[in-house]
Amino acid sequence: MTVYYDVDVSTLNECADPNRNGAYLIPAGCGVGLNWIVRDSRGRTVQVLQPEDGNAEGSLTNVFGNPELQPQMDLEAEEELTCNSVFAMAAPVFCDRAVPVRLTMAYGVNGELRLILPDSMSQRPGYYVVEARWVDGSSVYENTLLVGIESSLVNRFTGGVARQGPISLRQIRTKIRDFVEINDLSGKFDFTAEEIIEAIVSPITYWNDTPPRISRYTVENFPFHHYWLEAVVAKLYESAALWMMRNDMQLQGEGITSNDKGAQKWSGFLAYSEKSWQQYSLFVFKEKTRENFMNGFMVM
Repeated sequence: MTVYYDVDVSTLNECADPNRNGAYLIPAGCGVGLNWIVRDSRGRTVQVLQPEDGNAEGSLTNVFGNPELQPQMDLEAEEELTCNSVFAMAAPVFCDRAVPVRLTMAYGVNGELRLILPDSMSQRPGYYVVEARWVDGSSVYENTLLVGIESSLVNRFTGGVARQGPISLRQIRTKIRDFVEINDLSGKFDFTAEEIIEAIVSPITYWNDTPPRISRYTVENFPFHHYWLEAVVAKLYESAALWMMRNDMQLQGEGITSNDKGAQKWSGFLAYSEKSWQQYSLFVFKEKTRENFMNGFMVM
């Protein structure tokens, strides 16, 4: 049995960009799929109707219907992709391989397409970029999705990857108290899942780009979770401060003045961000210095 997940519905003050396809948050485990809502270049939903014969000409799998009967095929064994190919592929955000993981595609029940993740991906906590293409006659629809596979106890004790994996969105939202019920002004999440995932990736990129490049990490194996969490919050608050600065405008009407994005607020966000990121960068400097010293000592 395959469990299908919908895209995360968190929006920033109800202003989701229709051209961005959002992120999927999935607990690690086997038998997992995505409900992919196909969108055109303007962000409008495209209804995908299943042909009567149940097949889609040009599909790499060429088998639609019951996803449980579809083989998981290696992309390397397939013919060369063309502009008229129907496909869905995924790769980890720090993947150095030229050939990404192949996803199986099937028709959904409400005009969407279903992307079935191989167990080698769904049982491996981390963040992945998924690119999916659907061809309908002369029209080609291609969307890019972010998929977060979060660690779960079931996966760790039923044969999946045992390591902890990346920081979960729950930990980050708890740290900054980003809950719908207590966000008084908006009544929504302050940060979307897509924004949080981008902030999770950024500190790892900073580590890998900072010389000396002795050790390299991904979101799957970065071991310094305390400093990582502080760096993620720093990036989120930096983004929030920049957004408030752009929208800093005092509103006045009927004797009431309001400005929930004024300098008094965004300056606090920016100061906290700079302090937290400075602490993280200092930690990176010290840890890189230690690694460099130990590596030189072992060479001697």
